[in-house]
Amino acid sequence: MARKFLPLLHVVSFIVAVGLLLTFAGCKNNDEPTPLERITSMLTSAEAWQNPEVTVDGVDYSDLYKDLSITFSKSEYTTVGGAPIWATSGKWKFLNEEGTLLKLDDTREVEINSISDDILELSFQWEENTFEPGRINSVKGKQKFKLKKKK
Repeated sequence: MARKFLPLLHVVSFIVAVGLLLTFAGCKNNDEPTPLERITSMLTSAEAWQNPEVTVDGVDYSDLYKDLSITFSKSEYTTVGGAPIWATSGKWKFLNEEGTLLKLDDTREVEINSISDDILELSFQWEENTFEPGRINSVKGKQKFKLKKKK
């Protein structure tokens, strides 16, 4: 009688082994993050993005923003030293699936020209010249910001 169950036992063992292998193979996380997930992670991984090199229509204006720093969370941002171009805080979201275009405060589109573990390059069009006493200055034109990650 035991011999009749032996082939059945082998079949059941084989099925269980294949099931376990499929279960463990299915548990591997080979899924690559989407561009939005990857760029969000890079944006939010910095304590702040700072020390900008700034050009407006190709002319260096880094001195106007030497104290600028930007911090991103999952849906909000804060800045220091960026007035009047950068609000002190607000909300942001992606406008495309590639993660190359942001919308700040539902008003301004900002392009992510490039992002790496250490450098963030942003650009946008600014339509105002402001020259007021103190540190509130801006120049009209295509703004390009190359920021370094604060670690």
